Amino acid sequence: MNGSMRSLKILILGGLCATILATGALPARAQYSELEENPLVPAVSEVYGFETIQTVTVMQNVAEADDLLVTLFLARASGEDPVALNAMRKQGRSWKELFIRTKVNPGVLYQDLVGVEIPDRHPDYVWAQRKYREWKANPKVGLPLYDKTVRLLVGLDFVVRRFDLSPLAAMQARSGMASYVQLIQKKLGTPPVR
Repeated sequence: MNGSMRSLKILILGGLCATILATGALPARAQYSELEENPLVPAVSEVYGFETIQTVTVMQNVAEADDLLVTLFLARASGEDPVALNAMRKQGRSWKELFIRTKVNPGVLYQDLVGVEIPDRHPDYVWAQRKYREWKANPKVGLPLYDKTVRLLVGLDFVVRRFDLSPLAAMQARSGMASYVQLIQKKLGTPPVR
């Protein structure tokens, strides 16, 4: 009788697990399929070299649209798993903390600003360029890495590379948009994700 009770418990638990998995997996798969078909996913995956599933997983879990780009940029630069970086980000870590943790030189963010004469109508980029120049002249002053600035510079990098634009053309194209992801979606001809 003890053996048949154990078999019954295993059978009931197995059926319960199968039911939970079946009902939980269908909506997630449907959501994944919908995002997978968005042209943003292969464009971002291709530029950063990650599988579609990683891109979609990060996309589903970012607070700000451009955090998708930053997560994959930092993952590629550091060799870290993008999903793990996204999990750390969700724990409240700033992008500066994650750059320090992954030992990625923050100077990589500023490559598109070097040698560019930025008009005053793009004050966020002017400020970032000035801070970068101060840091290069004297590393002891430190380089401020605010989340907004990191998103801006990574988005700029993506658009410059993916659409073969000059940094100034990318800055101008981004004007009036809520995010670089919004600009990318517009250039790809896709509706906004969020």
